[in-house]
Amino acid sequence: MAFRAGRGIADITGEAAECGMLGYGRADQQSAGIHTRQRARAFAFEEGGARLLLVVCELPLMSDAVVREVLRRLPDGYGAANVMLTATHTHCGPGGYFHHALYNSNTGGFREQTFRAIADGITEAAHAATADLAPVAAIVGAELSDVLVAGYSNGYIHYVTTPEEYGAQEYEGGSTLFGRWELPALCQTVAGLATAMRDGTPAGPGTPEPAVPVGRRHRRGLDDAPHPGRRFGDVLDFSLIGRRATASFVAAHPSNDLRRGGSYLSVERRGDDGSWTRIADDGDWSTLFRWARSGGATSVATVAWNIPPDTLPGAYRLAYHGDSATKGPFTGVSEPFQVP
Repeated sequence: MAFRAGRGIADITGEAAECGMLGYGRADQQSAGIHTRQRARAFAFEEGGARLLLVVCELPLMSDAVVREVLRRLPDGYGAANVMLTATHTHCGPGGYFHHALYNSNTGGFREQTFRAIADGITEAAHAATADLAPVAAIVGAELSDVLVAGYSNGYIHYVTTPEEYGAQEYEGGSTLFGRWELPALCQTVAGLATAMRDGTPAGPGTPEPAVPVGRRHRRGLDDAPHPGRRFGDVLDFSLIGRRATASFVAAHPSNDLRRGGSYLSVERRGDDGSWTRIADDGDWSTLFRWARSGGATSVATVAWNIPPDTLPGAYRLAYHGDSATKGPFTGVSEPFQVP
């Protein structure tokens, strides 16, 4: 059977505002907008009846709860033995998607919306990759079959130190969560796996981590309200300074709709017929979406566009796409401006 491969990509961006970011455990590191969206990139491989699914996720850590949720939603033939969900270890994404209280310490508890965005996006990317399976060049197949190394796969155990470092209980030792003998236990397990690989014998599945029920859940307070005398989406300010256009709008909370697979903003160009075409959104490096409270239940969304050097001359505008908990989706647009 020919070697086949497939690929898929999906949005896994969680709560873009007022959610603790996972990585440093700091209470003051809260999401306040989007520079680029987080993605899951899936790669499916198949040869001679053997299958492998690798999903690289722009996340700080991989949660066992996410892994369990994704595995139960994958096509037949994919499971814990041939699926690798890996994380890039970014420290710039929202947290709260673990069932362990330790990793939700700065998020106000478990974040259902972020968890769902991640699990849904990974599943979507995986299904796209398996549906995309097609024959590829044999040399590529040989390389991928022989060597495939990935880290932070299917779970996370924090730091790993020697028994002596653990005894000192400095930062790394104190962050070795499974005790003094964690490293020797890992060495023993890895040695067994290496022996099985050398001898071509099956390796046992080991003892799975016990499923942990969701603990404290985050509850968001304060309903949205427009500024007095204003409507959601109204433009509050606009500036064009050099090659940077910025507009501020009367906003609603981004968590009313995470817009997974969509965008909180768009940069649009006017065509010769007067119609507007989107040329950038909040997944582009040139754009920036920020959200901030402005007092009580009111808030402001700021859309910025760093105009790339190769941008075609013409008329452009900035748009903000929001969702009110009571009035539904809305859009605000700036006045047109010229890019020379």
